[in-house]
Amino acid sequence: MFSVSLPVDGSIRHWLSAWFLSGDYVSEGHIRIIIPIFVLWFIWLERNDAKHRNMSFYPDRIRWKCQGKIFQLFQAGLLKRRNWKGDMKLASSFGCHYVLDQVYFPKMVRWIKPKEHCFKLNVDGSFQGRSARSGGGGILRDWHRQCFLLFLSSFKSQIRLTRSKFLLYIMASRICKDRGISKVWIEMDALSVINLVQNRCIGSWEVCYSLSGIYDCLNSFQFHLSHIYREGNQVADHLAALGSKADNLHIGSTLEGFNSLRGMIRTDKLNLPYFRHAFI
Repeated sequence: MFSVSLPVDGSIRHWLSAWFLSGDYVSEGHIRIIIPIFVLWFIWLERNDAKHRNMSFYPDRIRWKCQGKIFQLFQAGLLKRRNWKGDMKLASSFGCHYVLDQVYFPKMVRWIKPKEHCFKLNVDGSFQGRSARSGGGGILRDWHRQCFLLFLSSFKSQIRLTRSKFLLYIMASRICKDRGISKVWIEMDALSVINLVQNRCIGSWEVCYSLSGIYDCLNSFQFHLSHIYREGNQVADHLAALGSKADNLHIGSTLEGFNSLRGMIRTDKLNLPYFRHAFI
C-alpha cells in the first residue's frame, strides 16, 4: 500500500529506517512513523498471547488491530490531515475521511548560486510512463552562475524512478570526482534520497549497492546536500526529460544543441523566481 522496500536481511532498526525515510514528507507524527510502531506493538502483544494464553498467532489480527487503532485516533481528532501528507489518498483505506478544504498558496522558489570556489550540481530523474523509459540529467555551475558542464543519460526501461535517481546520483558524483572538483553543493528534488544519503542508511536490497557506490564517491570531496522543489530545478528537470529519450550518455560543457535550456539558465542567472503552485 505504501510501497516501502524493506531490507531482506535487515534488523528492526533497518526496517524502521526504511519506513521513516520512505517519503518526502515524513516527520514526527506522520502515518509512516505511526504504522510500523503499531505493527511492532501488536506483534509483541500477539506473541505474548500465544506464549502465555495458549492462543494461536494470527497475523491478520495484527493488521485489524492496527487499522482499528488508526481509526480510533482519527475519531478522537488526534490524526490530522498533516499526519497523512503525501499519503492522503490512502487515508480512506483506514476509514479516515477528511473534508479537503484546499487553500491556494503560491510560493516563490529560486535557484541560489554556490559560495566562492564552490560548484553547484543540480540533478533530476525522469520516467516516461508511456514508453516506460527512465533517464536523468544534471548541470554543474560555478559561483559565477556559469555552466561548467551538463550531462544526460537514459537507464534501463525496467528501472523504477526512485532507483534511477540513485544511479543518477552515482553518475553525477563520479563526474565531479573525475574532474577533480573538491567542493560541490548537490541539489535535487527527491527529499527521500537526500535523507537516506545524509543518514548513511543501508537501504533496501534495491538500492543498497547504489548507496554504497554513492558513499564511496562522496568520500572523495567536500559536499553539501540540499532539497529544492521541482519548480526551482527546471534546468535539471528538462535535462532529465531529454535523458529519458537519449540513446547514450552525453557530457558537454556548452549549450550548443540545447537552445531550450538558455532561457531557464538565464532565469537562474538573474535570480528570478519560479512559482510553486501548491494547495495546503
